[in-house]
Amino acid sequence: MLSWLGAIGGVDVLAAAASVDHSGVPATSTLYVGEDPGTYINDGTTQPGGIGIFDPTNLAKGPSSILSVNTSTSGSQGALSVALVGNTLIGLSFDGKSIRRFNTLTGSYVDQTLSAPQPIGSVLRMVASPDGAALYLVSYVNNAVEVTAVNTFSWTVTNQMALSPLVPDTTMFPTVDPRTGDLWIPQYEGVAVIDPTTWTSTIVLADTNSGLLGSIGQVAFDGGDAWIPVNRSLVEISTSDLSTVRTITLPGQAIAAAAAPGGADVYATVAWVSTNDDVDVFSVSVASGTTTDIGTLLARAGQSQPETAPMAVSADGSTVFAAVNTYTWTPDVYFGMIGTVDTRSNTVTDNLGYTGPTGTPGESDDSSQVTALVPDPTSPYPTQGYWQVASDGGVFSFGDAAFYGSMGGTPLNQPIVGITAGPDDRGYWQVASDGGIFAFGSSPFFGSMGGTRLDKPVVGIASTPDRKGYWEVASDGGVFAFGDAAFYGSMGGHPLNQPIVGIASTPDGKGYFEVAADGGVFAFGDATFAGSMGGHPLNQPIVGIATDSATGGYWMVASDGGIFAFNAPFQGSPVGTGLAQPVLGMASTADGSGYWVQGAGGALDGFGDAGNYGSMGGTPLNQPMVGMGTTSAAA
Repeated sequence: MLSWLGAIGGVDVLAAAASVDHSGVPATSTLYVGEDPGTYINDGTTQPGGIGIFDPTNLAKGPSSILSVNTSTSGSQGALSVALVGNTLIGLSFDGKSIRRFNTLTGSYVDQTLSAPQPIGSVLRMVASPDGAALYLVSYVNNAVEVTAVNTFSWTVTNQMALSPLVPDTTMFPTVDPRTGDLWIPQYEGVAVIDPTTWTSTIVLADTNSGLLGSIGQVAFDGGDAWIPVNRSLVEISTSDLSTVRTITLPGQAIAAAAAPGGADVYATVAWVSTNDDVDVFSVSVASGTTTDIGTLLARAGQSQPETAPMAVSADGSTVFAAVNTYTWTPDVYFGMIGTVDTRSNTVTDNLGYTGPTGTPGESDDSSQVTALVPDPTSPYPTQGYWQVASDGGVFSFGDAAFYGSMGGTPLNQPIVGITAGPDDRGYWQVASDGGIFAFGSSPFFGSMGGTRLDKPVVGIASTPDRKGYWEVASDGGVFAFGDAAFYGSMGGHPLNQPIVGIASTPDGKGYFEVAADGGVFAFGDATFAGSMGGHPLNQPIVGIATDSATGGYWMVASDGGIFAFNAPFQGSPVGTGLAQPVLGMASTADGSGYWVQGAGGALDGFGDAGNYGSMGGTPLNQPMVGMGTTSAAA
């Protein structure tokens, strides 16, 4: 959606270079995919399976490599399960008798046979504890489920227990509650919950028959409760006392569930949905329990028999990976596939990303199934991002900041002077020097000064912390508030030694700071004055200000890159680093532990925990950069 006030006309300002989607090249995580062996139906060749190494932003490319975990003398191939402990990637051989430990940094590996004081049966699945100190092996011994805990420092067995009389389910996917560390093992007739501190177990939903799929699906945790896929429902279980909270009905057979701790929704794969019997992904609101079909993973599943399959969530919670394992009789093969869900937009973003052990879209592979999905949390999707904006309105997005449109290529009455993030980081506002506001994505238009006579031009914009309003500030210090942004006063009408160059909100949005070119700081509302550079000699003028959400303090930056910190930690500056000058502004990270500094040529430097996800530095621009906005920003 594009909104503005006032007519657009005047000189045709050229668009910034390729002012379409400039999402850059984000620092992506790795997705490790367990693959069982398979046979190509088109030529009969055998595919070994193993651990597929995928770029989660483009699963359709297939794996960059496949790590073999065939360590058995029987010749069994593939990976029956995968776990990640720090830099150690662990693959379980397909016969369940041994593991191969890979060093993800060096690529070297060590093989280890699974043995203990008591025999360890053929291991079916494995999962690591939240702290990585233990690896839990789930095996089948003497018609009972056996759980073995392995210390990942010494690689020795510390505990073993049998879960008789549960009937073992060879297709189950155990999960660990990231908050409590409890191990949850779904079986045919209930879910075993093991407390690793006491090494005791409790059966939840005992004697539950999961119906058509023959097993209870993978359990999810929302940061407080557990969600168990059973028959055509999700059952919410309190993790504190294991009591049933509620049962939410689904319009099909629940296969698996996944959730980002603290997220607003739980996600479930559901088979035999609608008249086409598709496999779809449903989001379930934690607050209300309402269900929403957000897209199809596998169309026309009525021609096939879906089976249990894993789900996983990226480290930042932005992406759900959902597998479908199915037997189809057109043609007569087993195959697996992976889809992705964008949790920010609640949409299925890729439902053909992976099929079979080679990752070739459209290939069906006999007996090929997805046995594990393990996102690497050490190099996750960017949890930060930013937009750079040029004076002609061209927008360039990097990190987790998405492109939602721009004014690049559109005639403007006056140049753009700033940008700030909108609600949920799914949009942004641009502001022009005449006060005109241009809203993109989820950002509503709350009003603007466009078309209104101004004593001095607008020089900046800041959004409220909840992104439901914004302030414009003019060079004479006048402040204009829209949406839920309240007016707390301004320097408008007061004598200034130098013009105002920027504005920044306090962490709670109940105040703001104005900064002048000479370093003078003016605090309004609950903003606390902590000092300034006003009256001090400066090599170059101040060009921007950002607040520290942790302390309520602030930083200011000069056009030569000099950083001045007031009740905020100094994290470094680009002086002497080669950042193309002049610097035009700065922005802080959400936790106050870092900040970005941007140059007019598009170059950008990050300090503290501010990641550098790319920039337009070194790329020819039609017009210079004038500002930057950040996702989940403090100001």
